[in-house]
Amino acid sequence: MTKLIHCADLHLSMEEIEYSLSILSEIVALTIQHEAAFLIMAGDIFDSFTDCENLRVPFRRKVEVLAGRCRVIFLPGNHEHLKQGNKSLRNLDLGDIMLLDREPFDYLSFEDVEFIAIPDQAGYSDYHRWNIPLPSDKARILIAHGTAAGLSYSGPAGERGGAVLAADIFRHCQADYVALGHIHSRRVVEVDGSILAYPGSARVWRRCEKGARGLYIITIDQGVAFEFAALKSAGQYREYHLPLGLEAEVDQKSMDTDSWQPADWIRLNFSGIVENEHDVRLLEEKLQQAYGKGVRRLEIDRDRIAVLPGIASQPLAAAFLKRWQEKKPPSPAGTSHTGTSPTVQPPPAQLRPEQPPLEHSLPAQPPPAQAQSQHGGEQAEHARRVWLRARELGLRELKRVPEARD
Repeated sequence: MTKLIHCADLHLSMEEIEYSLSILSEIVALTIQHEAAFLIMAGDIFDSFTDCENLRVPFRRKVEVLAGRCRVIFLPGNHEHLKQGNKSLRNLDLGDIMLLDREPFDYLSFEDVEFIAIPDQAGYSDYHRWNIPLPSDKARILIAHGTAAGLSYSGPAGERGGAVLAADIFRHCQADYVALGHIHSRRVVEVDGSILAYPGSARVWRRCEKGARGLYIITIDQGVAFEFAALKSAGQYREYHLPLGLEAEVDQKSMDTDSWQPADWIRLNFSGIVENEHDVRLLEEKLQQAYGKGVRRLEIDRDRIAVLPGIASQPLAAAFLKRWQEKKPPSPAGTSHTGTSPTVQPPPAQLRPEQPPLEHSLPAQPPPAQAQSQHGGEQAEHARRVWLRARELGLRELKRVPEARD
């Protein structure tokens, strides 16, 4: 039995060095814990060539503990080429790694597993002329960095990078498992018997990269199996849309602060109508004081707040708010949107770390019951947002009614 670790898109950079290197440390620790024979790094391990130059020493020190235990396979992605100029990765000492950057592909063979590595390149249209070795009785792992045809890109905003990997390439290579990088969300599909797997980005690099960050643990034993392992040190991106009351009160239950972890990136989006915008600023300051130091990043957006002084004292507004409250939709399952609290409760003394969940082979689609539950939750959340938006629009309109100003 042979075990491998498959990770990608760590984007080590000079920004938040401690955070990103802590994730690399956890990747190395999991590799040792599972006694993996290979650690596959499927591209964009560094955010740019400059970052690779600047961080090569700490990177080298992190991976050198694997020497004699595990082979580290490093496939460059499109980000390793950024700011590269005429320099080469091969001139940098990244430690005892196997750098597979030869175009159009590289090939390695070991006792019970063989690798075909396709680094990021301008195009792959000549793949049918590649002299790919015929399959043997060994498990075949294909490593590539790019977007597989039919899978949408979900990496950093405004970036695509590289050419699309056509499905025929995977058929041509006849791999059992395709270790991919570049798409920042977790994906698994099957193409003619080949498992195409994106572990997603190993860290939260940009906004909206939701869900657990992690890697795949691959087991070769009379076939190829794999499971996902979350990286605790990576944290998660959590975004909340929070309507404020007329006095800038917020429902803190809907913020779900008990689930926040030290490495999380939190974004709070305020919306609604208030009578005094200074109350919103005070609320923001209280939240930053209470929670800002307990998480990796706390962003608060209050650009969608409208100011209507004196609206609460207007008779028509009071009548409208009463009717509006009667139309409140049920809360989505598992969440609470009831009650308001104008004060900010202090965070727990120590935000609790989570155990990384393991799950056997991620399905391409959730089970029917789970999908139905997710759909119901999405519908309920949509209804709640429509209801909240109705309050904002109604109050704005009432402000224009002459009687409402008496």
